[in-house]
Amino acid sequence: MQLPASPTLPHLISAVERAYGKPLEFDEVADEVLAAGVTGRWVDMPDRGLIQYRRGHAFWCRHVILHEFGHILLGHKGEPADGLESAGFFSGIGKRRGISWMCRPAAIPLEEAEQAAENLAYALAQRLVTGQDTCVSNAERIFGL
Repeated sequence: MQLPASPTLPHLISAVERAYGKPLEFDEVADEVLAAGVTGRWVDMPDRGLIQYRRGHAFWCRHVILHEFGHILLGHKGEPADGLESAGFFSGIGKRRGISWMCRPAAIPLEEAEQAAENLAYALAQRLVTGQDTCVSNAERIFGL
């Protein structure tokens, strides 16, 4: 990822944007914007990516953002920003039972995708805190963190 010895969150944002190939926008949203139980989401648009996250403590918000970075870096599909969804076509379907998640474009089960993104989020957080010298996981070695 070509990070400096003591990276900051802006360094990491730039590195993820390079890997992603698009700029990222960040939007702190009110609780009612995201579905129940969802703390953040990445929306992949043709010209940029949007990361939305619930309001909260700065460290918690950073972790949610790092989790979404995990999805981007692992090549998971961002939530589609197509006309049907933006028009609210699916707004009342499957919120409680995850049906909208089952219909998403993904090649791996939701639980695996979420766990992988979470593991990478922790590795990224550790990289921000400890610097370049500490490498404790296979994910860090694989991604050059």
